[in-house]
Amino acid sequence: MGHTTSSAEPAESSGPPRPLKRVYRTKFALLAVVSTFVGVALIVLAHWAAVQANGVWLRSWPVNDIGLGLFTTGLFGVLFQYVGQRDAEEEHLRRLRLVIADDLAGRPDGLVALVSSETRDRIVETACASSLATRTWHTTSTATCGSSSSARRSAATT
Repeated sequence: MGHTTSSAEPAESSGPPRPLKRVYRTKFALLAVVSTFVGVALIVLAHWAAVQANGVWLRSWPVNDIGLGLFTTGLFGVLFQYVGQRDAEEEHLRRLRLVIADDLAGRPDGLVALVSSETRDRIVETACASSLATRTWHTTSTATCGSSSSARRSAATT
């Protein structure tokens, strides 16, 4: 008997991160950094105890081992946080590009409201040149689109 999730439940990774999830990520990063610094401090303290005569009472405790463990744990935590954040940002950018491309493909009039006519002309020229991948089309379309865009600009200014 396996556990199945209903389709009504939202996916964990969909949508923007919730504020509580952000707090947990921030707490994790803070804990990792604090663990790293406490580990370094314990390693320095263990070294001091081994060198100084005043640190005899501290030599019997496993301060260096605890410091190394905290330092290593903190470094791995920072590393995992960095890699996870970078992957999440890449996924977010991929989704954003997909949404923009789908929106512009489904509603090209949305592009009219977003950019100027010169930018739209450059977008069309670049899209035509990259889809046909020929230099002759690019120069021909540039001359054609350039003349039509300059005609539109002159008509718009009059």
